[in-house]
Amino acid sequence: MNRKPLSNVVIRVLLFVLALPAIAISVLLVQEPYFPLFSLLIALTTVLGSFESSVLFGESSARYAGSSVTIPLVGLTLPLTAYLQVSGVIREPYIGLLAISVLSILLSAQVFRRNSDSFAGIIPSIKMHTMVLVYPGFFISYIVFMYALDGAAMLILVFLAAVFLNDSLAYVFGRIFGRGKGGVVPISPNKSIPGFVGGLVTSPVILAVAQNLYPDLFPGSVWRSIVLGFAIGFATIFGDLIESGMKRSATVKDSGSIIPGRGGILDSIDSPVFAAPVYFYLYAALFLV
Repeated sequence: MNRKPLSNVVIRVLLFVLALPAIAISVLLVQEPYFPLFSLLIALTTVLGSFESSVLFGESSARYAGSSVTIPLVGLTLPLTAYLQVSGVIREPYIGLLAISVLSILLSAQVFRRNSDSFAGIIPSIKMHTMVLVYPGFFISYIVFMYALDGAAMLILVFLAAVFLNDSLAYVFGRIFGRGKGGVVPISPNKSIPGFVGGLVTSPVILAVAQNLYPDLFPGSVWRSIVLGFAIGFATIFGDLIESGMKRSATVKDSGSIIPGRGGILDSIDSPVFAAPVYFYLYAALFLV
């Protein structure tokens, strides 16, 4: 008897039910020193995402001798630097120094090309490596910066819940209420208004619930949490749309194929990657200053 393949909806639900608790366990199980299990997960995600990013931003430039080592090292530069900062190994000014050093090496390496046939690859190579440094590396580093906040474990989990539930409920609302109503954003024609609204409303609800459960982490008026929630909601949506634009420009459907029903790593982390700096800075502005 032939078995029908699992539907995309079922796969998404299974991934959500399994993945989010696994991430929560990695955050809560071993918190000292500085969330080692969660950090390993971030490092693995960054490495895989860096390879996918390198292909999106220049497939031919991503294939050269030693690229399997240099590309993940470039991608890990800023998250690793952020980890060294929050753990007290280096001071903040050295973050910029390391970033500039990596970029300088990438630029300087281009002068050693041996023949004129390879000169055309200089700009694509610089573009690709710079984007790997920034996306996902630079954005992911802000999740690591959250380690330095008081109550870091719960703040990280609230952030991830606000993003992933937004993304999941946007998909569910879109499937249920958005049929035939897509095309709102040409760069991602399957997205619909019901999906956008369902996801966008989810994040402030998560933040309002979090404030009720953890008032010490989210002091003051509930409107602060709602503002933070809506900011996360918009950042989540735009993170997904931005990666959709990258894929359209690269003329690919998915950034990879490592996750069944989802595509690549970037297809799953595009929203939290883009939302992380928003959450970090706005939380500080609303609740710490």
